[in-house]
Amino acid sequence: MNIHLKKVGLWSKTISDRLEKIIQWACITIAAVMVLDILIGIVARYVFNNSFTWAEEVGRYTMIFSAFLGLGLALKKGQHVGITFVIERLKPNLAIPVDIFGRITIGIFLIVMTVKGIDICRLVSLQTSPGLGINMAWIFLIIPISSIIQLIFLVLMSLEDLYLGFSGRYLSIRNLKINYYKET
Repeated sequence: MNIHLKKVGLWSKTISDRLEKIIQWACITIAAVMVLDILIGIVARYVFNNSFTWAEEVGRYTMIFSAFLGLGLALKKGQHVGITFVIERLKPNLAIPVDIFGRITIGIFLIVMTVKGIDICRLVSLQTSPGLGINMAWIFLIIPISSIIQLIFLVLMSLEDLYLGFSGRYLSIRNLKINYYKET
């Protein structure tokens, strides 16, 4: 096997794992902020009979942020329902080309999401959120950020899977580990 391919495969796994940890901690932190915000909102409303104008917005935006960041983690682990549903029902000689087509399609979609997400940020940059009073471009920035993170995961996992396939182990479709190579 080519030593360069091995280095690229191992490098991509290391980078992917580190990025995954960063995104996991970001999701945990954002979810904790969301829970704390909702708790503060409930206590303020029902105990003190006075609600904060910003509490509902913070809860909404943190939920959206954690969901968008979680998309990247789901992609890395191969847990997108539609993709695994189809591929796990195919024979290996069909599953690999369908997976490659799926990755290319996802990549194109994520590029479009990045470009359109930036366009949306420009469109809403003159608006402010009513409760927090912050520029809405900061809120909508999660769309291109999440798309770029998913693109990075897509490229890194494809490099890693390519390395594993050429090393003769298996051509991984994340959790399925389909053995495309005939053992002799």
